[in-house]
Amino acid sequence: MRPSPESETADAVTRDALQRPLHDLRISVLDQCNFRCPSCALSLSDYDRPEKHMRPEQFARVLEAFPTAERVELQGVGEVFLNEHLFDLVRVAEGKGVKVQTFSNGSKIDRETARRIVESG
Repeated sequence: MRPSPESETADAVTRDALQRPLHDLRISVLDQCNFRCPSCALSLSDYDRPEKHMRPEQFARVLEAFPTAERVELQGVGEVFLNEHLFDLVRVAEGKGVKVQTFSNGSKIDRETARRIVESG
């Protein structure tokens, strides 16, 4: 029996060029920042991407599309801690056994945020 076009597409997306399953994902969770660094696209006057934040239900669908994912890097053009759903995204990933990493300019991390980071996974 021949696989359906949908399964062929899904398989193509979840494998790299050498047909190995994808284990590491990089997912943009926002395009917003509280800084305007000269080396960043957000500082360009014609940068016009909307300031949307990924929501947990969207993130869960992405992870479901990549069942072999073991690690995910939450990133974006900007400061990930401006995404009001960030801790929920971490909980979604951790609930699926997917390890999370991110990077930050550090400006939004205070004692309370550090506590929430630890508690979310």
